[in-house]
Amino acid sequence: MWSLAVEEQFYLVLPWVVLLFGPRYLVPVLLATVAASALSKPPFLNPAPVWQFATSWNVGALAVGVLFALLQPRLKPVHSARLAISGLGFLALSFLLPAATPVEDLLAIGAACCASACVCSTRVWPRLVNFPAAIGQASYEIYLLHPAVLFAAAPILQGRSLARGWFLFAATTAVLGCAVHRGFSEPANLWLRAELTPRVATYAVPS
Repeated sequence: MWSLAVEEQFYLVLPWVVLLFGPRYLVPVLLATVAASALSKPPFLNPAPVWQFATSWNVGALAVGVLFALLQPRLKPVHSARLAISGLGFLALSFLLPAATPVEDLLAIGAACCASACVCSTRVWPRLVNFPAAIGQASYEIYLLHPAVLFAAAPILQGRSLARGWFLFAATTAVLGCAVHRGFSEPANLWLRAELTPRVATYAVPS
């Protein structure tokens, strides 16, 4: 539940940050947030403290996501290769560092680069990015379902190797998440938009 708590704080605070700093200062503020988050973490933590789950510990990764969302409209297919190489480099670095090293910000940058590369390359390699794009669209459903899948599959996963158990767990969660996204979430979103858009328009346009 800690990650949901951080997420809700993000939704509550970010709009006020955007309104306070505006488009001129938002990017510098986000860059400063990423730098401050990375520099504020001790280089080695063993064992990992409880306060690594706090918002202040994870705010850098959240700022990375906002930065790449702002950058996305300016990216072109020609940038996809450099983004993919950079993303894989950050991810590899996070795995090569000692186990007790905080790597949340590196993982966030690497994942954001790879995700942006997939978005940029839809016109270049459309078949290559279809699968990660589908997983990305259903990522929230996968996120919400994974505790239930882990609990239900615990008897099956016991005794298996870590790699086999993880693959079985990840594949099952991905399939169920995509099914819920296509069968429930997306139809519900379309229905809500169809119902609410005319009502919002009546309030937005003065009579």
